[in-house]
Amino acid sequence: MRRIFTSVAPTIVTGIAGAFVLASFLVPSLIVLRAPLIGVATIIAGVAVLMGFAHLLYVHLRRLRSGSGALYSLVLILSASAALVILLIDRYTTQQLFTRFIFQHIIVSTQTALGALLAVFLMLAALRMLMRRRGAVAAWFLAAGLVVLVTQVPVVVDGPVGSVLTAVRQVFDAIATAGMRGLLLGVALGTLATAFRVLFFIDRPQSE
Repeated sequence: MRRIFTSVAPTIVTGIAGAFVLASFLVPSLIVLRAPLIGVATIIAGVAVLMGFAHLLYVHLRRLRSGSGALYSLVLILSASAALVILLIDRYTTQQLFTRFIFQHIIVSTQTALGALLAVFLMLAALRMLMRRRGAVAAWFLAAGLVVLVTQVPVVVDGPVGSVLTAVRQVFDAIATAGMRGLLLGVALGTLATAFRVLFFIDRPQSE
């Protein structure tokens, strides 16, 4: 009996809901059924995020009491709580100044700094790999780091050298774009395959 409520019933409900959503994209008259199902899924996802946030605070509060990594746990708790309070305040404002400030001056700046350091980290990792384990793989990794470092540096040289560097960057940008599109295509195909496995009851993500 327990298996019915914890495994079989959730799988059937998920499959039926997914079938209705898929059919609504094929049959226009079923669009009225798609919106409520997506709304329910959004609510469930929101509740899951809140539960994850509460569990995160609970785990780090325990670490704070035990003294293991207390400083990092304290910083995480304070920053997460401040972000939650700011988001709740901006929820009832029209301009959302605090959220924009955090996104533009903290999140974007941090992402830019980490992206700029990525090439340096790759080079250091490649050099350490060459020092410890010399071979074709290490040389290839070093070459990849050099390519990333060269292509990320802004081209400020004029004349023939600048033209060559610009052409090289365009070539590697095209390769990187093709790789990103391939990854996105793979993600889309994997998502589609997973969705069909759930629809046909092959996978049971809600089971124990």
